Amino acid sequence: MSVLDVPLRKALQMFYAPPQLRRSILKEDIRLDRKKEAGGSRSQGGDFHVPFWSDVKKHISGEADLTRRTDDRINSNRRYKRLYPLLKGERPASALLLEAQVFS
Repeated sequence: MSVLDVPLRKALQMFYAPPQLRRSILKEDIRLDRKKEAGGSRSQGGDFHVPFWSDVKKHISGEADLTRRTDDRINSNRRYKRLYPLLKGERPASALLLEAQVFS
């Protein structure tokens, strides 16, 4: 977050937060800024639609293999480890464990 362009929500959050929470918010924001400067994004993993559909378009045009790109996405972001296998039609390990516990 640039000090020249602070969103109103963030400013109000910082203004009313107790010192400990204010520090946590600032540290997280600095971490995300550093991640962006290193070539990543400030995203915290919530948006999978854009990367997924980008991979689909590249697959359709013959530029990339969708299976390989999906595996790369899963390996690049731990938050995709549950979602992307579902998109591939696989069942997550947690569902298989739950079934094993229910039916045993």
